[in-house]
Amino acid sequence: MVMDSFTFTVGKLGERAHLIEFPSLLLPPGVSSGSIVNIAVHRNLAEEKKQKREFWELQDKIYETFGLESPSPPELQVRNITQTSVTLEWPPIHLATATLRSLDIYRNGERLAVIPNPLQNTSTKLSGLEMNTQYSFQLILRTTAGTYPSNVLKLTTHTMTDTSGISVCFGTVDDPVLLENAKQALDEMKA
Repeated sequence: MVMDSFTFTVGKLGERAHLIEFPSLLLPPGVSSGSIVNIAVHRNLAEEKKQKREFWELQDKIYETFGLESPSPPELQVRNITQTSVTLEWPPIHLATATLRSLDIYRNGERLAVIPNPLQNTSTKLSGLEMNTQYSFQLILRTTAGTYPSNVLKLTTHTMTDTSGISVCFGTVDDPVLLENAKQALDEMKA
């Protein structure tokens, strides 16, 4: 071990001036202005090695906690299409260890809306679309770990004569003949 020794006069900068700042608590008792002190400096390799090992152990722990798994991009799917609306759905979003910032729906490359309660909601219905028109939709998941776009979903709304995709919900129908006739009419419409 190489050791260097330096002599300092407390409170005085001489011709070989050295300025070193350290807490006066580290000075020997009774040292005051004008006192001469010797300070020995040596490299502490054992402490360096220990601190380096602790640093890399912490880095490994951080990596294992936050670096092995990333959020997953949403997988956008079509649930239903009509002449003027589309219902889109996706599996629950996976954030890994990230924090959610937002989940936005885009139509034809432009932000349309923020999905409310994205940790619970897994679908959205978009209305007011033009008949027989092609659209593209995409979800953009923003997290503290980055931005994750979904697949781009291209679809075309139905024509006026294409009534498939229309969902009908019957209330209480007491007349069985009326109920059967209504069901048959919907089958013929392909609704």
